[in-house]
Amino acid sequence: MSNISRITEDGTIRIVSPYNSNFIKAAKMIQGKWNANEKSWDFPTANEEQLDKILLEHYGECGKCEATVNVIIDLYEAGTEINGLIIASRRSRDCAVTLNKNAVLLSGGFPESGGSARYPRCCPLKDTKVRITVSKEWYENNKDNEDIELVANSETIDKSKLIEEKERLLARIAEIDKLLSE
Repeated sequence: MSNISRITEDGTIRIVSPYNSNFIKAAKMIQGKWNANEKSWDFPTANEEQLDKILLEHYGECGKCEATVNVIIDLYEAGTEINGLIIASRRSRDCAVTLNKNAVLLSGGFPESGGSARYPRCCPLKDTKVRITVSKEWYENNKDNEDIELVANSETIDKSKLIEEKERLLARIAEIDKLLSE
């Protein structure tokens, strides 16, 4: 799912992510420094909590969130950016629209061009809907938005719970094997 990669080493959290001007502004407010060699944003580990919040706000994930859900968003009503999460964008007026890598266009579309040369726009046509995978935490923070619909039967995978269940089942199998060998 991830749009971002996250590495923690030597007291620094390194984030590699797609360009987002709003994220850059927020990153600078919590001591984020651009690392041109690595093409990443570097943060002190002491600011991890604030970093997780701004990553979630601007990318819909924090790079370590495991539980995800699929949602359908009506872009015509909601717009192409929801609380900092960019769902669709256009690099220039006459370029094709690019969807977030976790999004799939379900219906509708976009005009071939939009906005001006200096200020390109990404205006969805009526009934333009996408399915996008987002962190469960992002969904919980935005579920009151009437243009966001949780996909039915969308199961979240919590790896830690699966590991716990596996360990419990393996322990039970060992008990059964012991009883059978007596």
